[in-house]
Amino acid sequence: MSGKTILTSRVVQRLQQLRERGNANGPPFLLLYFFFKHHQPDKRGFVPMLLSLLAQAVFQDEVLLDLVYQRCIRADQNKIRSASLLRELAELVLEAQTTCFVVVDALDECAGDQSVTAEDAQGQVIDWLESLISASQPSGDHEAGSGPNDRCMRLLISGQRNGVLEERLRHWPTVQVDSSLSHMDDIKSYCEAESLRIQKKFGALEDVRRDIVGRVTSTAKGGCQIGLYILLTN
Repeated sequence: MSGKTILTSRVVQRLQQLRERGNANGPPFLLLYFFFKHHQPDKRGFVPMLLSLLAQAVFQDEVLLDLVYQRCIRADQNKIRSASLLRELAELVLEAQTTCFVVVDALDECAGDQSVTAEDAQGQVIDWLESLISASQPSGDHEAGSGPNDRCMRLLISGQRNGVLEERLRHWPTVQVDSSLSHMDDIKSYCEAESLRIQKKFGALEDVRRDIVGRVTSTAKGGCQIGLYILLTN
């Protein structure tokens, strides 16, 4: 597990906890997330991301399930998995939310298919995500607090700085987590906690647990120039 995935996993876990507890300190919200993985065809492109977000949405809300179903039965069945229809369905789902959190991990690993370059594939995802934010703001600009709105969207994107992400997302707030001196300590602490959980569940030997911690922390390499890009509406 890479450093950036560890970080975003913790964010997702925290949001899941808040949602399961009923979010007593605020309104109910929809939580969607996707982890890009370059070497897994079902986790490397725009369409797989949309499919995953839709599946999570309809699982969390039966009203959304009916909304998506009704649209699908009216659609051309030959285009049921097309990017255009899936994008429409995802936007339909998100537009129906008052509050929504979307977490996208490892965007730098988005590679699309053989018909597009990795840069174009990542740009397609960014264009769509930014369009969601713009659609949630009456004035269409990127400044929080730009106007009254009853919709609230929070979007977190993580990825290694690869030239594409920092250029395309330069207008948004960014946290350069790899520059923090405590970053590696956080990764190690997370690995220690997770390895103890694995040891307890599977009865692993202490030497095995320590080996897991060592392998994961050394592979993380401090996060390899990780940037967390925060896109938000009011």
